[in-house]
Amino acid sequence: MASEEKQKLLRASVLTSSGQVISIILLFVSTAILARFVAPDVLGGFFIILAVSVFMETIVSLGLEPTLVKFLTSSNESEKNNIFSKLLTIRILTQVAISAFFILTVFFFEKEVGDWSDYKYVLLSLFNISSLRNFFNAALQANKQFKLLVLIQLSQTISKVLAYLIFGLMQSLDLFTLVLIENISIGMGFIFQIKSIKIKKTVKFHINKSDLRNFLSFAFPLYLNSFLHVFTSRINNFLIAYFVNLKEVANYEISRKIPDGLNRVTSSLTLTYYPFISDLISTGRTKEANDLLNRYLSYVFSLTAPVFLLFYLFRNEITVLFFGHTYQNVSFAILLLLVVYVFNFTSSLIGYTLVAAGKPDYSFSVNLLRSLISVSSSIPLIYLFGFMGAVYSLIISNILGIFISYLYLKKMFFQLYILRSLLPFSITFFIIFAIFLIQIFSPLSIFISLLIFIGYILVFSQKVEDFRIIYSRISSFLKEKYRIS
Repeated sequence: MASEEKQKLLRASVLTSSGQVISIILLFVSTAILARFVAPDVLGGFFIILAVSVFMETIVSLGLEPTLVKFLTSSNESEKNNIFSKLLTIRILTQVAISAFFILTVFFFEKEVGDWSDYKYVLLSLFNISSLRNFFNAALQANKQFKLLVLIQLSQTISKVLAYLIFGLMQSLDLFTLVLIENISIGMGFIFQIKSIKIKKTVKFHINKSDLRNFLSFAFPLYLNSFLHVFTSRINNFLIAYFVNLKEVANYEISRKIPDGLNRVTSSLTLTYYPFISDLISTGRTKEANDLLNRYLSYVFSLTAPVFLLFYLFRNEITVLFFGHTYQNVSFAILLLLVVYVFNFTSSLIGYTLVAAGKPDYSFSVNLLRSLISVSSSIPLIYLFGFMGAVYSLIISNILGIFISYLYLKKMFFQLYILRSLLPFSITFFIIFAIFLIQIFSPLSIFISLLIFIGYILVFSQKVEDFRIIYSRISSFLKEKYRIS
């Protein structure tokens, strides 16, 4: 990559990641509020409603978000407005259809749905706002308006935290209020998106059969891919609720918060990665694209490896600090889900690379096999081990997914520098294993654990080149203003 392109990529990556770090801190604050002010069964019900909304969003998505990014980044300025209008027309039509189907389903099966029908309208509102929000996020991503994207995400998170705190202190955080807060915070962000998006002409709602066929031929494998990902990650909520109870759903979702926080940071990196990797591959610079993929993996692993050691050393203290004593039994699940996060991120980044290379069917094949293994193993494991069974199934399916992703990547003549990428985690897991053996005979005090972590950081920063490079670049960048030019 040219020096100017590298600087743009670095600025975009640091900006989006910095914004996500702030969002994650706020997310932990909001989770701490919910864990202390909301009963576990109510919180479990809230997570079920969110899961239903995400399912509906995925059904209507049709893979349009990555399709929008792909087509806008490879089109000239005169074509962009037309492409945006056509894809937005498809999105609105599908939302109307699914909304009508949802209302009819609840109406005809009201007895079976039971008390959940009381939340049908706030759920329907949440689904529609979230779906449009996702679409406009993709437009901001394609136009490389990363600063604006970060500001919108921060405003949504801050408003949500403040609402949770106010209603929590008033002892008014019931299920309906939680869903209403979610609606309002996302709606505020959506209004900012509409006012800020770079569309130079009036949007015209239109589509023809030829355009529809052209878009969907590219989008459909991505759609299946996205659906499988959401289905795999959310189906466990329903299985846990069915086989166990809503309290166990809350345990499962709480255990995902820290890994999800890391995932949000690295997903912000993929926001910048996908447009740049698409540009490189579309212009025939395959070697540079291969180097970018490996550099991303090395940097992310170097930055997240210390998080593993930090959480292992202080897992009980961190769990109680963030989530209270009610959820102190989920610390082991969090540790295992951090491992899942590493596998999932690697597989996801490879998937984006395959899509950018024009092979979305490869990515779909990986997710299909991973989903089949996950769901088939989740049912017996959840029945036997409760919410921990869902964690075990994710470990099994993600190990399989990353192996198959690697094989497909090799077919595209890409190479992964495995030893270099995994060096930070090899060092970290060796230290964790040594600490585990020591703790068998003598538990470590908080003071000793802190000394171990400080010593680890000092050695790690000297011995791991990627950690030193990214730290130096981020430090120098943060001295400047946040700007992308």
